[in-house]
Amino acid sequence: MRSRVSSGSRSGCNASPRRRRPPIVFADVRRGHEAAGALIDANLEMAVLVSVVHSVAMIASGGSLAWLVYRYLGLKFVSRSWFNLDATWAFSLILVGALSLTLSLPGRP
Repeated sequence: MRSRVSSGSRSGCNASPRRRRPPIVFADVRRGHEAAGALIDANLEMAVLVSVVHSVAMIASGGSLAWLVYRYLGLKFVSRSWFNLDATWAFSLILVGALSLTLSLPGRP
């Protein structure tokens, strides 16, 4: 049994409990893919618009982050802290491929 400490915000009573999100379940992921499929089947123009807006947002945020690093940290920081992007990309593809194969095995809900 834990002893209660009577100092500060750790007085034994939790005045503001944190809500925990439920873990992601594969059924939730499947529902998301079904929703995307339904969007594409129902309205191709909207699906293309969503894709274009997403691409523009990702390019803008990546470019902004790159500019901020260049502006405030400089090229010396970038050259010292660079990582092997080829190895990272290869690891990512292998990981996603293994995960996809695992999730598509028969017998899984």
